[in-house]
Amino acid sequence: ITATQLEAALSNLNVLVALLDKDFNFIHVNQAYAAVGGKEPEFFIGKNHFDLYPHGENEALFHRVLATGESFTERARPFEHPDRPDCGTTYWDLSLQKVAPNGDSAEVLLLTLIDVTEHVRTIQKIGESQQKLKESEARYRILFNSGSDVILVHGSDPKTGQPGRFIEANDLACQRLGYSREELLGMSPTDIDVPGYPRNSEKIFREVARAKEGLFESLHRAKDGREFPVEINVRFLEFRGETHVVSIVRDITERKRAEEERARYAQDLSALLNATRQSAFLLDVDGVILAMNEN
Repeated sequence: ITATQLEAALSNLNVLVALLDKDFNFIHVNQAYAAVGGKEPEFFIGKNHFDLYPHGENEALFHRVLATGESFTERARPFEHPDRPDCGTTYWDLSLQKVAPNGDSAEVLLLTLIDVTEHVRTIQKIGESQQKLKESEARYRILFNSGSDVILVHGSDPKTGQPGRFIEANDLACQRLGYSREELLGMSPTDIDVPGYPRNSEKIFREVARAKEGLFESLHRAKDGREFPVEINVRFLEFRGETHVVSIVRDITERKRAEEERARYAQDLSALLNATRQSAFLLDVDGVILAMNEN
């Protein structure tokens, strides 16, 4: 194969072609090869490849191919232009082989290069984006699991507000309810609500769906059958065309116990005041009447 035939065959491809003698002096380059260096093809003829592009590793590679006759191919080989540092690192699919251009035994190397820089940089950007996404997800997971309340995320029917399956649950949700995360993601809020709760659920769901947020109480049942009262703060979010509900669930067992104790205290106090037929008052330290009996 002649240099002219090579040029004709590769002139319509984005392939850089160079022929070098046994001392690595340029015999021929195509227009694409010359254009990368901002030169005309004639500029390269007779010049030494490694005088223009000094690189010890590449020079050793050229010597090996010339000595052994074994072709060499590498994908996305990095290269830095010594006379164009603004280009940064570029990447090339490189092929180097020993050929006989005129059918004789002359030692000539055929170098072909395909610029894959944009492809490699795109892959690098995707990798960087994936890494940033992983870091972002890690930060999100830390925040998601660092609160003192259960956090559950589920779908919702946009018309009725009826809850769909859970798509996310924090660690505390798993601990409080006794389910693994995988188990919870196969369930919905109705699976952890005690039947009959929340009270007036149809009305609550409609109002929450209309307002896109809400606060109400319910009664949850854990996997082991334990029941406990909760306060649920919900907010609707639109994400990628779908409606999601973020529910922050607080265990209000202690609050309910305190309310019961206050109610019992009030009842006992009322019974004490009404135990006498005389008028009786309960005063604070400033003399303000807090309670009185029926008399």
